[in-house]
Amino acid sequence: MVLKTQQWLNGIYKDNSNYKIIPEDGATGWTTITALTTALQIELGISTPNGSFGPATRSAFENLSIDSQPQNDWSESAIISYQHKIFILQGALFCKGYNPGGFTGTFGTNTEAAIKQLQTDAGLSNANGVVDSILMKALLSMDAFQMLTYGEYKDKCDQKIRTIQQYLNKNYISNTSFSIDIGLVPCNGIYDRSTNKALIYALQIEEGISTPNGVFGPSTKSKCPVLSLGSTKTKFIYLLQFALYCNGKEFDPNGFDGGYGNGVKNAVTKFQSFCGLNADGIAGSQTFASLLVSTGDNTRKGTACDCSTTITDAIAATLKANKYEVVGRYLTGKFRMTSSELKIIFDNGLRVIPIFEVGGYKLSYFSYDQGVSDADSAIFTAAQLGFTKDTIIYFAVDFDALDSDVTSNVLPYFKAISEKFTNANSIYKIGIYAPRNVCSRVQNAGYSCSSFVCDMSTGFSGNLGYPLPKDWAFDQISTVTLHGNADIEIDNNISSGKNPGVNSVVPVDILGALNDNSFAKLFGVEFSTPDAEIEIFNNAFVKIAIGAAVKAALGDDSKVIKFKGGEFDGADIQTPLDNLKASLNKDNIELSTILAKAKDMELSIKTSTNGTSLKIELENSFNVPEHDTFSLSETLSIEFRVDKDKLLEDLKLATSSVVDFVKENPAIGVIICIAVVAAILLALPETALGAAIISAFSEAIEAISAVIAIA
Repeated sequence: MVLKTQQWLNGIYKDNSNYKIIPEDGATGWTTITALTTALQIELGISTPNGSFGPATRSAFENLSIDSQPQNDWSESAIISYQHKIFILQGALFCKGYNPGGFTGTFGTNTEAAIKQLQTDAGLSNANGVVDSILMKALLSMDAFQMLTYGEYKDKCDQKIRTIQQYLNKNYISNTSFSIDIGLVPCNGIYDRSTNKALIYALQIEEGISTPNGVFGPSTKSKCPVLSLGSTKTKFIYLLQFALYCNGKEFDPNGFDGGYGNGVKNAVTKFQSFCGLNADGIAGSQTFASLLVSTGDNTRKGTACDCSTTITDAIAATLKANKYEVVGRYLTGKFRMTSSELKIIFDNGLRVIPIFEVGGYKLSYFSYDQGVSDADSAIFTAAQLGFTKDTIIYFAVDFDALDSDVTSNVLPYFKAISEKFTNANSIYKIGIYAPRNVCSRVQNAGYSCSSFVCDMSTGFSGNLGYPLPKDWAFDQISTVTLHGNADIEIDNNISSGKNPGVNSVVPVDILGALNDNSFAKLFGVEFSTPDAEIEIFNNAFVKIAIGAAVKAALGDDSKVIKFKGGEFDGADIQTPLDNLKASLNKDNIELSTILAKAKDMELSIKTSTNGTSLKIELENSFNVPEHDTFSLSETLSIEFRVDKDKLLEDLKLATSSVVDFVKENPAIGVIICIAVVAAILLALPETALGAAIISAFSEAIEAISAVIAIA
């Protein structure tokens, strides 16, 4: 019947400039709902129909019921418009999953029965079959009023949550502010932002606030009751019981009865302890705030903070004087911490939390590939600064991520980080800085172990209507300016005590390790920064460079061959290797003797080509002394620039340049020889490029061998 509804809409309104033709696919969705709303607005005479059920639509809408039938004195156009409204109503019912008995344009007993069922499902006490503006707005939405027991919703639905939703509709829909701002709360058994806001409105209504607005501000806070064992403020206790359950089944007050018994007291105590409140079992404004708003009482003072400001001795003194114990600082970027800053932090008795954020403030930043890159950068930087085993690095998701964004972008990003940490044998652990839902989903996926919750953004989609993550370590609730030896603006964070922070580091001499290992030392060069590329040689035909990375970069790709103990390893290359050795032996060149000079090296080698170049990469991986779980790699790359129409000519010119370079630097002859031999072994002789490589590089080996022999 949804298909029939779509066909009817397009047929009736296709010539109206305010109506957009919709797909006729039989699928309920916002496209169909918006079309139904636009059609209703056209029938109501709204001057600019936009498909949004706003104040003008609500004001113009007149009740529909079995008693509101066309009258004899109505004009033909009025009768047709009325019938159209019934068609729209029946189409909306079908979209919502209710059967009005047909798509007839007549408000009969079956349509009335469908309306009554919807009213009952919504928890309304007076299921009278009359469609008012509140009910019509609910129909023209994607809100569900039945349990969603299918697909992704199956494990999220909870009958007790539905009971709460129905109670809220039954008891508060008569309030003007509630009916206009909230409308009917969906009764689908899923706790979300609408149920969250409805609970705040209900609290404000019970407090006697004349115009409730869903904002837990000073007035709401000041009027909050103080409830304890034996309290008799039944309606407030109902709301307390609901809010406890909505924050997690572990805070179930043992039913919804409006009484403050031991079940409620125990649940309150447990919740207070979980949130870092005074766990006394008495529910006052702070407890209500923590139950209903992501910041809780944002005037609370935490013992942890984070900031973009470099910590000096004066700032550290201000933090200490204000009772802060832990400070969050960035690993990378413009506001990154330094070794000297860490020393100041520790010397002043403070601890630190490392945070990683580069571009985490927008959805497009997050992808699997970005996660790979960020994991490498975080491990590298943390090790360089000397963070020790089990340090938690918090990767930031610093924007209003929708649930679908988490699925499409954020989870793949953290999956990559998790895999990289595992594959690198990283000594560090993965944390997440993000809104509540993002933290919980990443933690539930097994990609993080600790949450730093950006609860300060109370309106974020991922905060409103979501409980505090079970693994929360830090809860960011306000921005404050501290005064003292030096003023500083910080984000004020509540600490759960699960992560005490880092109080010392053991700096790692990454530069020393890089410069003391084979390639850099062999070529007589030094890295100035760990992520630098050192250009050794570059002309029109060939470029030789050295780069560094965290752990092995080449991996176990099928195009990678190994060199170990002075020999190439791999059964599939033995035949071409033996053939090459035999060919060289004819010219009295003992390849095995040359390769044996590098018996202490363990290399991974691969080649890659595109239309204009051939690149050979030799990777040397090693552990950093006194930090054996942190792996570095140096990669020597030799790039030959060729014209596909002059392959052999260009390769011979390039190899000639390399030979001349080796003559000037004979100490590198063996490593260049290994690279050239690997290229021959990986070449495909049946291709033009492969044949050219074998020919040009074989000649190069002879020339390089002569240099090695003299050296």
